[in-house]
Amino acid sequence: MLVVGTAGIMALGSIALAGPEGHRFGDRPQLGERLGLTEDQRNKIKTILESHKDEIKPLVEKMMTERKALRELIHSGTADEAAIRAQAAKVAAVEADLAVARAKVAAEIQPLLTAEQKEKARELKDAFAKRRAAFRDRIAKHRAQD
Repeated sequence: MLVVGTAGIMALGSIALAGPEGHRFGDRPQLGERLGLTEDQRNKIKTILESHKDEIKPLVEKMMTERKALRELIHSGTADEAAIRAQAAKVAAVEADLAVARAKVAAEIQPLLTAEQKEKARELKDAFAKRRAAFRDRIAKHRAQD
């Protein structure tokens, strides 16, 4: 299940891992609790995630390896544009494969959710996107001050 967290298979990926009392990242309740998942839904989601583990894990590992290689090229001091572009293309290809795998998982999980749970999941995703954008804005302002 570490793969799920590492890959960020989808926001719903961590649902299956937490019981109703489960918490992660301090006091923030797990998504399963926030969405009001039943034990049956949790078990089915866990089964779906497990069924894709052998597909997802190597993609996550490859993505991490390719991103590391890209970072090393960027910071090598040579500024070899062709090599950097080639490595960035490798990263993009792996990210595309991972996106397809995530979509498969999402397509299997979505039918398990009620309309209310789907709406709540959208709200949580939107709230997270706003927090992420605000964080990026704060970083950009900080950098502009330097």
